[in-house]
Amino acid sequence: MIQLVKERNPEKADFKASDRWFSAFCRRYGVALRRKTHTAQKAPEQLRNTITKFHSKILRERKRGKYEDRDIINKDQTPLPFVLDDGKSYDSTGAKEVWCSNASSGLDKRQCTVQLTIFADGVSRVSTTIIFRGQGKRISPNEKRSWDSRVNVMFQPKAWCDENVMKVWVEREWGNICSRIPQELIHLVRF
Repeated sequence: MIQLVKERNPEKADFKASDRWFSAFCRRYGVALRRKTHTAQKAPEQLRNTITKFHSKILRERKRGKYEDRDIINKDQTPLPFVLDDGKSYDSTGAKEVWCSNASSGLDKRQCTVQLTIFADGVSRVSTTIIFRGQGKRISPNEKRSWDSRVNVMFQPKAWCDENVMKVWVEREWGNICSRIPQELIHLVRF
């Protein structure tokens, strides 16, 4: 915007754009940040019954004295796209069709998966895991040395946490915490 003002109105070369100015400009001209939506995930309300049953089961097991806070974890994966804000563009409020520029060379489809684990007692015992697409065979030793030692880097053909990745993760991360997984926990773990 600053460049456009300088080109079209040289007498206002001292123009300074700010977040407040931009917000007012958008309101004044009916412009809003729009995005395409093709997400097919379930809304939290649709999962409420499943989540409630799961929490009830955990609480029953805990009341029986089988588990302490250190034994209860929540682990989840989320996709992390390499291109953020792709599919968003500023356009007139209420526009029926919104044109968006896309990342070139397929970057809009590339992502990794980030896996986070939290313990009920708040003590971190396992590393954050990042799963990249591919096999990880053509990575130079210099690049590998530059990776943060607190992050567990893994590879899978589609950057998913599938059964094989989960088994490697359990062996690598849980081996530091316990010598074996109790048999009564095996039925709670779904691959």
